[in-house]
Amino acid sequence: MRTTLRITVIAIAAWLSGCVDIPKPVISVPDPDVASRSITPDDARAILKTATGTLCFGLVCGAFNHDITGIELTDDQVLVFIEDDGDRSHTLPVPALTVREEIIGNTGWVYFTAGNSLYLAAIPADRARSIADALVVLKTAPSAKEQQIAFETQAQSYRDATVKPLPGEDVRRYRVQAEAAVSQKRFQDAANLYAKALYIAPWWPEGHFNAALILGDLHQYAKAIDHMQKYLALVPNASDARAAQDKIYAWEGEKAADPQASTSTAGRGGFVK
Repeated sequence: MRTTLRITVIAIAAWLSGCVDIPKPVISVPDPDVASRSITPDDARAILKTATGTLCFGLVCGAFNHDITGIELTDDQVLVFIEDDGDRSHTLPVPALTVREEIIGNTGWVYFTAGNSLYLAAIPADRARSIADALVVLKTAPSAKEQQIAFETQAQSYRDATVKPLPGEDVRRYRVQAEAAVSQKRFQDAANLYAKALYIAPWWPEGHFNAALILGDLHQYAKAIDHMQKYLALVPNASDARAAQDKIYAWEGEKAADPQASTSTAGRGGFVK
């Protein structure tokens, strides 16, 4: 009897000792202000586009789940979950997002709704944090229409200013890094760095000009056109305004000829600005 009791006590003690090593869940809500310092809305869209895992419906991820290969954001601010079979029927409006992440050891869960009825389950912890940050950035970012209205106001202020504002140190850091990326022929990295700089200082004409040239060489014509149009909106009387507008015309033609073009092996050797 005593021997049996001793064995039972030892077994319970061993079990409890093992439980001590089990990681405890860490539940948090990403801070949009912190996330937006390192992730732009374009970065957030790119992160979600490659989000993979099991999308679960309901509190128990059992029969009601689907494997997804990405999440897209529509122009109407709706998240579309793309399943591995191509199905796009599961959607969620961005205003309905209530983001929460749960990390247990090296594994993470990302919750999309307040009732925890929609979530991405058991993915690498760093990936879960990245997706959660991307979601809060998109939720708090202004819509494309709101961004355009804000830019028009900023452009008017820039044109009216007798003394033009100069970009701060954060923008300078991204510009220097972008120029280094170009010199190393890392053109997509350079475009991403300019996007970060312009997220901070959307009224910076040279940033728009350089971003436009890089994106044009990458065959990302819609983005190139947008940046060059913003350059002209900021400095309509620039000495190269005619050449800049002609670039837009050329990109419009190339975009129409090949609307699926997105990448290029070509690259610039340097900047004009």
